[in-house]
Amino acid sequence: MKPETAHRVVMANLDWAVHFGLHRSLGAFPVEDPTQVMGIRFPNAVGLAAGMTPDGKAVSALGGLGFGFIEVGTVTPQPGVPTAEPRRFRLPSINGFIHRECGRSVDCRTMLANLKSADPFRLRGGIVGISLGHHPDTPSERILQDIQTGMEQVYRAADYLAICAHSLTEAADTEALIAGCAQQRDRLSTLTGKRLPLLAKVSPDSDNDTLKVLVHLLMQYGFDGVIATGSSEKILEEIHG
Repeated sequence: MKPETAHRVVMANLDWAVHFGLHRSLGAFPVEDPTQVMGIRFPNAVGLAAGMTPDGKAVSALGGLGFGFIEVGTVTPQPGVPTAEPRRFRLPSINGFIHRECGRSVDCRTMLANLKSADPFRLRGGIVGISLGHHPDTPSERILQDIQTGMEQVYRAADYLAICAHSLTEAADTEALIAGCAQQRDRLSTLTGKRLPLLAKVSPDSDNDTLKVLVHLLMQYGFDGVIATGSSEKILEEIHG
């Protein structure tokens, strides 16, 4: 079965499979081992990165597999065009798998409607993060506006927010983007009475000097953490090369 087909089959059947306990035959699951990070109590340190469920579907079913936290997205204020297939590749030699769908095709409102099914996962203490990006057609000078709009749309539904690496690297002014995201988080914190941790993803293709500058800016403007790593273009070149 092709990786693309396998992903569709799994996501289409995961809810009922977990409901009837079929997932228990897969093996052992992470034990309850809470850890406190960024003011959030994570049930365990094993999480699922954004990409598996960009549209926010099947979060509770995925949580039933033992994940302590699940990140949905990447989402944008307006829907975009999905990444062209093939988007998923098996690497049998290292028992690996690559998912190259950069997201940015699902809009925030669609994701929020689907995310209502995550309530059982949250009742068990599961944590839901939301990855935000800009629409692929948005010019570089308006990327901040896209991100700020997305933050406002999803703020109340998230336990933490993550800014997509593509937005950091493609913005006309990276520092202005970082500062603007921090300001929007502060505004929404005041508005809602809830301060969400704000994180940024970094590209593994960035050189050390670029990473040092990024981390300095993120610390300067009060980001709570870095997610390493975002998607890599170099490894895709190696696969196709």
